[in-house]
Amino acid sequence: MLLVALAVLGAVPVSPAADATLADFSRVMRRWSVDDGLLGGRVDAVVQTADGNLLIGGSAGLFSFNGQRFEEVPFHSELGWSNKGVSKLKLDEQGHLWLRGWSGKLAVRSDDGWLPVSVPEEPVNVVRWSRHPDGGLLAFLWAGDSHASLVRLKPGDTEILSLELSNRILSAQATPDGRIWLGRYGSPIHELVDGRPVAVPDSKATGIGTFLERRDGTLLALGHSGIFAWRDGAWEEEARLDLAPSSVIQFAVEDLDRRVWFGARESDHMVWNIDGSVQKFRYGQNSLPAVIQDALLDDEGDLWFATFSGLFQARYVPALNWEPPVEMPTTRVVGVRPRPDGTIWFLGFGGICRLSPGDPEPVFESARPAAELTVCDADAAGNVWIGNRYGQVIRRSGDTEQIIPQPGNTRQRIYLLVVDNDGVAWVGWGGQLYRCDPRKEPLSFEPTGGSHGLPEKDRCRKLRLLPDGGMIASFTDEGIYHRAAGELEWERITPPRDRTVPWIRHFDLASDGLLWSSGDRNLVCWKDNAVLKTSLEDLGLAGKIVGLASDDDGGLWFATQSDGVAYLECSDLLAAMEGTTAANDLSPIWFDRSSGLGSRGGSFTYDSIRKSIDGRIWVATDGGLSVIDPHQWKTERNRATPPVVEIESVTADGVALEIGDSLRIPPGTARLGIRYASRSFGFPGELSYRYRLRSLSDDWVESRSTDELSFQGLSPGQYSFEVMAANRFGSWSPEPTAVSFSVLPYWWERADARIGIALAIALVIILVLRSRFRVLHEREKIRAGYSRQLIEAQEEERKKIAHELHDSLGQEMLVLKGRLDLAGMKNPALKEPLAGLSDDFSATIERARALSHDLRPPHLEHFGLSKALEALAGDLRESADLQVHADIDELSPRLSPTREIGLFRIAQEAAANVLKHAEATSITLTLKLIGDRVVLGVRDDGCGFVPEAKRQRGSLGLSGMSERAQLLDGNFDCDSAPGRGTVVTASIPFEPSSSPSA
Repeated sequence: MLLVALAVLGAVPVSPAADATLADFSRVMRRWSVDDGLLGGRVDAVVQTADGNLLIGGSAGLFSFNGQRFEEVPFHSELGWSNKGVSKLKLDEQGHLWLRGWSGKLAVRSDDGWLPVSVPEEPVNVVRWSRHPDGGLLAFLWAGDSHASLVRLKPGDTEILSLELSNRILSAQATPDGRIWLGRYGSPIHELVDGRPVAVPDSKATGIGTFLERRDGTLLALGHSGIFAWRDGAWEEEARLDLAPSSVIQFAVEDLDRRVWFGARESDHMVWNIDGSVQKFRYGQNSLPAVIQDALLDDEGDLWFATFSGLFQARYVPALNWEPPVEMPTTRVVGVRPRPDGTIWFLGFGGICRLSPGDPEPVFESARPAAELTVCDADAAGNVWIGNRYGQVIRRSGDTEQIIPQPGNTRQRIYLLVVDNDGVAWVGWGGQLYRCDPRKEPLSFEPTGGSHGLPEKDRCRKLRLLPDGGMIASFTDEGIYHRAAGELEWERITPPRDRTVPWIRHFDLASDGLLWSSGDRNLVCWKDNAVLKTSLEDLGLAGKIVGLASDDDGGLWFATQSDGVAYLECSDLLAAMEGTTAANDLSPIWFDRSSGLGSRGGSFTYDSIRKSIDGRIWVATDGGLSVIDPHQWKTERNRATPPVVEIESVTADGVALEIGDSLRIPPGTARLGIRYASRSFGFPGELSYRYRLRSLSDDWVESRSTDELSFQGLSPGQYSFEVMAANRFGSWSPEPTAVSFSVLPYWWERADARIGIALAIALVIILVLRSRFRVLHEREKIRAGYSRQLIEAQEEERKKIAHELHDSLGQEMLVLKGRLDLAGMKNPALKEPLAGLSDDFSATIERARALSHDLRPPHLEHFGLSKALEALAGDLRESADLQVHADIDELSPRLSPTREIGLFRIAQEAAANVLKHAEATSITLTLKLIGDRVVLGVRDDGCGFVPEAKRQRGSLGLSGMSERAQLLDGNFDCDSAPGRGTVVTASIPFEPSSSPSA
């Protein structure tokens, strides 16, 4: 996209006679042809429908265009036409589409489809039509020779207004007040009165080829003699045109800036500016095409031209690129220096060039090899100052060159060279700043340290000439200094010893007094003596910036090494620096080749982005010199509407699905495809998109592609796909476009099926567990039965042993004792020895009786559990040094023998443990009937223990008592702790004995 130099200097007013190109209006031309999908190279008519799409008529038929694809609109087969070519298109106020085919027939598309239009004569050779204020169209029809008519067309109705017209009619226009105006070839404007054309007396409006109703309601008439406006009952001349009488204005269209673009069919394409001037277009790479059949302004502000060579689009671009002269061996520009006088100097690999206001061509100042050019600048008089790689400064004035030696004749590297508004050159050598005033002879450099307010000793890192002629300079330790235009003194504008300054790489002083700079990591602003910072990484600019410039409309522009130009609002940056917003929430607006830049690449070696005195931003790129008008760009941004995204298709494994409220994805779908697009007639890459698939992720995914998205292996569930778009100005859609769908599961993945399966599994588990529990229960019953039988056998055996001890062994020992006593009586000599033996027998008899009582307490067998426990308490009082307490209820009826002996054995074991281990001073026995349960308790105040530790060591006493309680369908508990005694409790159901003896 290469433009001529006048395009770059378009801010300078042009005279009415000056030719123009589209670049003067920040537009570039794009041609749509068969290579882009447009069938047939010739285009005759173009209109835009209410949905924003273009309808295009030409040799190949009627097409719809949404900015992405051309699609044919079939109509001829429905109407029965053999030829599908279209030469004219028009939309009326009701949105009906009218067309004239190459066959000479007319048709209209209404709610009932395509309808033929009945006219007085066919075929129609010429049609001139315009919207009628009362609906439908006003149409002039010429069928050949003298057959011409003026009609009002409505779908299904043709109203004849006049049949007395000649074929010299060029245009027709109806006004809301009922008037009908006619433009005639070579004649003044006419008005239709009583069906006859009547010339307007004394009218200068001759040869009116077209009428145009402006957006403010003014009616214009455009002819070869000039442009006229209907005001206060007369046609007033707005602009004079000196065109040949044979030149017929074929089209006219008003753009968003109130300029009127118009032209004849084959030549004389012009624009009428708001300042009243008329410019004719010069033909070239970026001009209007030669033959224009029809023109249109779309809802995005683009101009469209239907031509024999295809469809042409004149689109606004924020950046315009200068086409270098052929002498330059490369388009790469490594630096740009706008000067306060409006001159633009720039350095390329081919040398130094100057663009001056009003000059038809740029001036090529130097052809020195790029390797010799280190830095350069020029003054207002055109003198060029060059710093080369040898450390020399060369002043070139006209055809003469003068080498100005370094101070001390050293060869130190030159790292900066700036010429101020007075022609004084400022040069940085070896870390020191020097100046050379060409008004003093001989030319020499003198140090600046300590003069006019500058620091005496400090390294000058950066020096910049401001658009107003002032200068700013950055010093490593002392900060940043400013010198106003026309002044000699410098003033420090940053705090002293500000440690931010040594790290800055690029800086600029904005027109509002804010000082901006960037380093490797941070963007810095000095405001009200405060240093504000924000992270370049959070802004998405880390490691990219090669220059910055502020504009006059509150914006900051960044040139990058390989990503183009970025833009951010200064107010947003200040909010991020002051902490009211997050820096990573800011999104720079990017400019690249689709925005008109020559290249996305910039340069580290020179000033790569600067603002000129007229407020425009100049950018040096690898593809040439580009310029951006921030004010115009912001004007276009404010009136541009954010894009709306449409979901074009949803496919499941390649099969298209109907998009609706209940979109259902078949089970087992491996790949879900979603295609979306936003209608835009912009260049590729202008729109940005972001999308997300809710339920899968809430994070937005950035994209510039409209290719079909693919989601693999989505699990069953509800999803919502959302997508938004941003136009080339960074304005996002107000709301995302969404499509909700459900991925259906297989039957076994459904919730009800899963519940059923879970219930079935649970039922199987329950049945298995019940069976297992039944087996375990039976085993437990068997084990309990064995234990019960064992205990019963033990008790029975104890009973037998007790009887044997008491009845047999005891009686026999009693008989023996009696015999010993009798023998002693009979033999006095043996009486004393036998008496001792008799006492032994007596003690043995008592032990046998005690053992018999322990094995089978007689009180238990004859009097029941209560008496047995009381007897046990009495034995404890007699045999142990304990305080024994008994709180025993009388159970009536008695328990079954098994339960009585079981509880008694528990009491016996608990009491024995107290005597053996507890070191207690008291013991309490209780027996209570509580509800339907018998509760036995044994409490002591002994040393206590840890029951769980006893069980883990396999305490037979505790396990035996617990097992006895369980065999009696009861519960056993042992509550104890070291130092607080022990409480043993056994609780069994109260089941009275069925035996009368009990």
